[in-house]
Amino acid sequence: MEQTYDSAVAALMSPLHQSQTPEDIRRASLRRKLTISDMRTYLDRIQLPHNSELHCKNMVHITGTKGKGSVAALCEGALRAKDGLTTGLFTSPHLVNIRERIRIDGRPVSEPVFGMAYWEIRRRFDAWRQKDDKSNDDGLPFLPGYFRMLTLMAVFIFANYTTDEGKKIDVAIFEVGMGGRYDATNIFDHTIGNVVCGVTLIDYDHIRVLGSELGQIAWEKGGIFLENKEGSERIATTRPSSSAVNIDDIIVSQTAQNQSTRFFTIEDNAGDVINMLRSCAFREGKGETLGIVMRNQALSPSCKIGLVGDHQRINAELAVALSTALVKRMTPVCSLSSSSISDALRQTFWPGRCQSVSKKGKANNTIHYRCDGAHTPQSLVSCLQWFRSASGFVDEVSKTRILLFNCQHERNPVPLLDLIQAVDTPTSGNGVLPLFDKIFFCKADFGRPSALQEASPRSLLIDSGVVDNDGSDIKDNVGIGSTWQDKLAFLWKEIAVIKGRDVSVSDIPCTTNISAKDAIGIIEQFRCGGKEIEVCVTGSLYLVGSVLNAVGWREGSAKGDLSVIPRE
Repeated sequence: MEQTYDSAVAALMSPLHQSQTPEDIRRASLRRKLTISDMRTYLDRIQLPHNSELHCKNMVHITGTKGKGSVAALCEGALRAKDGLTTGLFTSPHLVNIRERIRIDGRPVSEPVFGMAYWEIRRRFDAWRQKDDKSNDDGLPFLPGYFRMLTLMAVFIFANYTTDEGKKIDVAIFEVGMGGRYDATNIFDHTIGNVVCGVTLIDYDHIRVLGSELGQIAWEKGGIFLENKEGSERIATTRPSSSAVNIDDIIVSQTAQNQSTRFFTIEDNAGDVINMLRSCAFREGKGETLGIVMRNQALSPSCKIGLVGDHQRINAELAVALSTALVKRMTPVCSLSSSSISDALRQTFWPGRCQSVSKKGKANNTIHYRCDGAHTPQSLVSCLQWFRSASGFVDEVSKTRILLFNCQHERNPVPLLDLIQAVDTPTSGNGVLPLFDKIFFCKADFGRPSALQEASPRSLLIDSGVVDNDGSDIKDNVGIGSTWQDKLAFLWKEIAVIKGRDVSVSDIPCTTNISAKDAIGIIEQFRCGGKEIEVCVTGSLYLVGSVLNAVGWREGSAKGDLSVIPRE
């Protein structure tokens, strides 16, 4: 096979790295708690051990439910504002191009760099197998799965990248994929150098994997505080409940209090979340304290944030706290000026978060695509507030407004759909005026494989508390062979009926089983009297990426190359 960028992407999307069958997905999910040891084994096999001198010595590790990508982008911008600092950033998922996941100085790596990294890692795996063919030891696959491979590629690139100006990576920023404790990014001991960690807002997400209580989810997230990762799978066999945390036995000495912290979270988190994170910081971070970041702590109310939404202010505060804590630990000791921070925050852009893209329809009317990958109740509230404002809903009710929605089946969509229906709307002469005139329940172009089976509409309604009985009066008759998008449309109408909402809500036309590209093709045919059309794209970053790709949105690449010396 020709070793190019295109062939690397094709390999990543093939059964070499993708679980194709339910059994493959189940087998991969059973190794979740072995992720750290598995990743370290892979690093050894590609001759880049976790304690190698080649790794960047300054790292920022960010987890959370909502806003971790935004915090990573804000943090990257603030650090790059410090003269001479070259940044590497690893995030997920990508929206349009897989290279977006690995960025240098804010831009995706180039196609040659991405392709070279993949094939050099593959070459090293092949060399290891030729020397020591034990690929089935402990059931560890010879090649890592998709996210693990991309994480290895990011680590490899950050260790070997040189910019066109001859600079190496000074700071590496890693966004957790899911959870934290058993995430593929949680592989470096904090003794490797200067490591700071941040936890954004924690909300109910991936509850069938991470736990059904906020405290349990916080325990999973707090695993990034673990100073020495070795044996992480043995730290606890079960998650503690929120009530199991006794914060009174965490005694912080005056000396520890006087030391500047390197672990942070935000004041918006619930009390049991903060207590659990404080416990993780102290016990697993070897006595570290937890810094609680507050609004207006470092930033004045007049400071402009490039990312839209009031919720981004607390994200920016967390990014500033992380950036400041890191540069204080770097050699030589340095600091970030308030002016450079303000400039960086104002200029920060993060795709798929309150992002607007406009293009002309077939009737020469303007179509505004308002894209936000909100996928939790709290983030969706912020998204809908932004959409109402951006689309001028209160003042221009005559505009056509369309919803493109999807979410992963491992999440319960009922709270999200309920929130959309419950948005405060003005009234017309005929009663309530819904926020949307039409809904497309779209399929994303790609998504993350999941070992979890799709839940039935009845069980989703019961689990979300929309119905307070056994749900026996719900027909649950979506139909044999129905898709996830069919279930979303069914739930939309059921929620409206159960909640007693106006018939104008339940009767909104819904289209299912359509790609984002085809939905956009239909929308572009709408004439709407020549008036502007407002389209809200939300529920999934995968869907947002599919829409951005369909409307032709692109961004440039980083300038640099890999200085890789082939090893045997």
